Amino acid sequence: MFNQLLKFTLFTSAWLWLKPRWRGLLAIIVFVLLVNILHQEYLDYVSISEDKAMLVWSFVVKWGLIIIGVLLYFFSATLGGKPAQAKTGKVKAGTEAAPQAGNADESGDDGFNFLREKKTLHSKADKLLDRDK
Repeated sequence: MFNQLLKFTLFTSAWLWLKPRWRGLLAIIVFVLLVNILHQEYLDYVSISEDKAMLVWSFVVKWGLIIIGVLLYFFSATLGGKPAQAKTGKVKAGTEAAPQAGNADESGDDGFNFLREKKTLHSKADKLLDRDK
């Protein structure tokens, strides 16, 4: 029973972690595989032609491209848009959420623009106090 619960928890947490990141991870995996395949093709060419003048530079370029690709993915994943924020709609205090394409009509009016254009908003208590004056 505990073993099944542990497996379920691990698979669920792995799925929740991978779900918003799968496209970026797939792109970096394809990039690394492509660099490795192209480098292997160059190594095959070098073994056939026996021209080893640029062999060291091929390894430098290969590892440089891999490191740059992984760093670009890392920075785009950490500094880019937050996947959880876009899904849940939670916004930090003091920031305004951008209207999503599915929620607004063609003119960009989602029905709450009249509130956004007001300088200050009044609560029921403010309205009662203003009425008494």
